[in-house]
Amino acid sequence: MTPGEIETLPIAELIRRAPETARVFLSHRMSCPGCLMAPFMTVDDAAGEYQVDAETLKRDLIRAIEAEEALQ
Repeated sequence: MTPGEIETLPIAELIRRAPETARVFLSHRMSCPGCLMAPFMTVDDAAGEYQVDAETLKRDLIRAIEAEEALQ
């Protein structure tokens, strides 16, 4: 998954494609996994709602995806 996809995919689709990202949202105290708005919101949208630094969140999501890919 590319950084561009992380920015543009709705969160629900991101979690569907990369389930390991769910724990990243939870570690940032975001209830995105299972949220009714997850099919409609992007990472930037959610970061704004939760007042989380979007760049830090995206960096953590990329790290989780890369770590999972390294295991495969």
